[in-house]
Amino acid sequence: MAIRVRHTVAVRTARDTDFKKPMWNPEPALEEVVIDTFEKQASGNFSIPAASTESLPFGDVDAVKGMYLEAVAECRVRVNGSLDSIEMVPAGEGSPAKLFLEANISEVQIENISADTALTGVYVFWGDPTP
Repeated sequence: MAIRVRHTVAVRTARDTDFKKPMWNPEPALEEVVIDTFEKQASGNFSIPAASTESLPFGDVDAVKGMYLEAVAECRVRVNGSLDSIEMVPAGEGSPAKLFLEANISEVQIENISADTALTGVYVFWGDPTP
């Protein structure tokens, strides 16, 4: 049985706060993507102790094709065993850092760069094409 993955990534930018001088402005309603070719998903919360690194679990998803992460503080994410990190940084106070990726994914590690507090957040992975 297939699952449905639906997402809308609608980044918009403007030269002013009133959005009267848009620079990149796709219509959000036209940016929605619906995918019905995957069979599995895994999601949950994470809590990583200070100055620690953990791999996120894929559950029973064998062939991960996409992911979404939210973290409440700065952290480093490494994908597919890379030594290079993606630095996740919240946009502002009370706003989580977000990472969305559609790709073939074999491993995701999150490093908590805080020496004092645990890093919390949420994740979702999806994949395994319908036969």
